[in-house]
Amino acid sequence: MIPHRHGFGFPFLLASLLAACATAPPTPPRFGREPVERNYLPPADPPPPVPVIATAVPPEAAIARLAEALGAEKSRMRRGTAEDGTAWLELTSSGDPEPFVDCGSFELHEPGAPPRRIPAARLDLRIPLAPPERREVLLRQLRLDGRLLAIARPSEPGSRLEVRATYVLTRTVDRVALDGRVLDTQRETAAFETGTTGRFAQGLVCRPSGRLEQAVVRAAEQLLNPADASAGGPR
Repeated sequence: MIPHRHGFGFPFLLASLLAACATAPPTPPRFGREPVERNYLPPADPPPPVPVIATAVPPEAAIARLAEALGAEKSRMRRGTAEDGTAWLELTSSGDPEPFVDCGSFELHEPGAPPRRIPAARLDLRIPLAPPERREVLLRQLRLDGRLLAIARPSEPGSRLEVRATYVLTRTVDRVALDGRVLDTQRETAAFETGTTGRFAQGLVCRPSGRLEQAVVRAAEQLLNPADASAGGPR
């Protein structure tokens, strides 16, 4: 049986890819002051579509080759074959979201400094609060958990390989005094899949960058269609 593709759940290299379970935390208290965080710009482009490649290699053999190439730890990898001949591979991991998701950008305005724009998908971010006499900062963290699912379906003369990922982003914001005391904590979670976008309650919009899926597609093309890949043929 193919695992349900809506399961939740990245240090990401090709060998340690994607979906750990995530449980939505209780609604946190809201901060009494706005941070120096203005002019949020959501992602400009739509999410890339689900990539699919065709190969002459049968589904089970295609998934077996891909699993060997990825070389992930067995505890983070599962694979199997359904009764209809469809084979699948699932990988889970956690880590830095910035290479793999696009959450747009923030323009930060700080007293005495020109505005600066930073990616909203950055793993760690320190944001001063206004006015500066408050002597407090917001420490923002964005963690990515997820699952990569490669599905090879029977198709003449071999199979069609589809690569999907489920992304779960957990955003944590601590309001911290300069002496290190944590004054407030806010946490929320958003989930989305390849080809879709996700939205946090406070308005942050995120989508897959496509780098994760394309890395797996390129690896699969080199393994399963080496002549086409070396010739730079179409995907």
